[in-house]
Amino acid sequence: MFEEPELKQCAECGKDIDPDDTYYIVGDNYLQRNYFDDPDGKDNIFLLKGLSLKKSIGLRVQW
Repeated sequence: MFEEPELKQCAECGKDIDPDDTYYIVGDNYLQRNYFDDPDGKDNIFLLKGLSLKKSIGLRVQW
């Protein structure tokens, strides 16, 4: 039986992210280690870049 893949959700707003949507993650190891706790990375997925990270971890990240 075919199973639908689980949709990712934006860590900031909680909206489901369609597989065709663009989403952003923080790739920096230091930031991942110090500001994101979820082992599956669910708290490191955002629909918007910059603003979401600033609100979530209190840092301005230059893209």
